[in-house]
This record gives sequence, structure tokens and C-alpha cells, in this order.
Amino acid sequence: MVMVSMSAIDSAQAAQQEITVALSGGDYSTVTAALNAIQPSATNPYVINVAPGVYHECEIPMKSYVHLRGAGSNVTAISCNVGYMDGTVMVVQQNDVEISGLRLQGRISGIK
Repeated sequence: MVMVSMSAIDSAQAAQQEITVALSGGDYSTVTAALNAIQPSATNPYVINVAPGVYHECEIPMKSYVHLRGAGSNVTAISCNVGYMDGTVMVVQQNDVEISGLRLQGRISGIK
């Protein structure tokens, strides 16, 4: 017989909302659209799963209590190519943000 007990951490993880960003077939086709559609909080955290592909987005406004999880930095990228100052900037001035499994690419790319 196997017994499983739920701790407070397990309950918080179980309560996470998950949505998918994919170039086709996901809940949203861009990270920005997914972020604009959610209202995360400490009691309602979100995981945004980003499927493999290159997403052309610039200046992504992160929100608190969000884990942006790509499918792996070798297959998932966010790229911005809009002219002279090509770049990708992910603005993270919030609490409890996690970013993993993706690559930012452009002439100037990074997380601020």
C-alpha cells in the first residue's frame, strides 16, 4: 500500500494554473498574449508552458507569480528583430518569477 500526504507546498503546486503558448494549437500563440490574459497571485500562480519554436516578440511584460517554462533552450526561443536596435527584453520587476528552458535572441537581448 502506498500512502501520499499533501503538504502545504504540494497544495500550492497543485493549485497552479497551466496554459500553453504554441505557434499553432496552443491556448495562445504569443507569450505576451498569454500574460495579458491571466491574473496570477500568490494563491493563484501560473505556469506558462512555451512549446518549441521561435516566437517573435519584444519587451515582454512579466507578471508576479508566473513560471515561464520553455521546452528547452535548444528548441524554444524568443526573438526580436525590428530594426537598428534589434533585441528582446523581458521586464521582470515583480515577485516570484521563474524563467527556464528558453533562449532570448537578438542583437541586444536580456532580462531586466
